[in-house]
Amino acid sequence: MAGASPSSAGFWARLPGAEKLGCSLFEVAPGKRAWPFHYHFANEEALYILEGSATLRLGAEEFQLSQGHFVALRSGPKSWRSNPACSGIAPTRQGRGGR
Repeated sequence: MAGASPSSAGFWARLPGAEKLGCSLFEVAPGKRAWPFHYHFANEEALYILEGSATLRLGAEEFQLSQGHFVALRSGPKSWRSNPACSGIAPTRQGRGGR
């Protein structure tokens, strides 16, 4: 992959030859979140907390996540969720992927 770097969009998904897999790295500031409350009709989503701590809202429930937590999120309207808000004093680094 000439010219591609590990920080470029889609690098990690293309590396193993994936055709429909996406992966992103987000750094979220304390008290902030990357996306609003939502769900996906067609694709599932995976989330991995690389650093820091975060609060994930699923429907009416909230879950505390920290480094090393992995969450698989189903598709459909029964899976309303927020992307995790950074709940610590330092930024949270989150890896997310889906199809």
